[in-house]
Amino acid sequence: MSDLSPRALGTVLSSLEAAPGGLYGILDAARDPGLFPWIESCREEKQSLFDGTAAIELEEQAPYLLRFSPGSSALRELVFECWGASCGVFLSSPAAFPEVRKHLRRFLKVEFEGEGEVYFRFYDPRILRAFLPSCTSQQACEIFGPITAFHTEGEDGESLLSHGLRGGLVTAAVKELSR
Repeated sequence: MSDLSPRALGTVLSSLEAAPGGLYGILDAARDPGLFPWIESCREEKQSLFDGTAAIELEEQAPYLLRFSPGSSALRELVFECWGASCGVFLSSPAAFPEVRKHLRRFLKVEFEGEGEVYFRFYDPRILRAFLPSCTSQQACEIFGPITAFHTEGEDGESLLSHGLRGGLVTAAVKELSR
C-alpha cells in the first residue's frame, strides 16, 4: 500500500487514464510475491515479455505486459496498492498489443562489453528514470518506437514522471503529488 493519500493516488490514476492512446503497464512479477497471482487473476489483456523456456522457467518472476481497458478497475487497484514500490512502468501507445509486446521484447537483453548478453530491466522505474534522459537521439527513437510516452513513479513515489519524444530528444514532465 502506498504512503500517498487517496487523493494523490487518484491524481495518478486520472493522469494515466487521460494519457493519449492505449494505456499499457509492464509489471515486474519478481518485485513482489503477490504480484504474479494478481497478474494471473487480472482480466486485462496480458502476456509475459519472455518467450519459450524462459517464459516457463521464470513464469513467477517475469515482466508482464498488460493493456488496460478504459475505466479499468485493475488499473485502479494497481495504482492504489503498488504505487511507490517500483513494481513496473506504464506506457501510452496507439499500437496493438502484439506490436507493443514485440517492440518491447527487443530490449530485454543488451550486450555489455566483456560481459556478453545480460537482462536489461528497463521495466523497473528506477532504471528507466535514469536511462531515458541519457539516451542519444538514435537510442531514444529505438526505445520509443510505437510508444508515445513512458510513465513512472518519481524517485520518492511522490511524483508522476512522463517521458516523451520530441524531435529525437527525450522530454520529461513531472506532476508533483501531495501526500
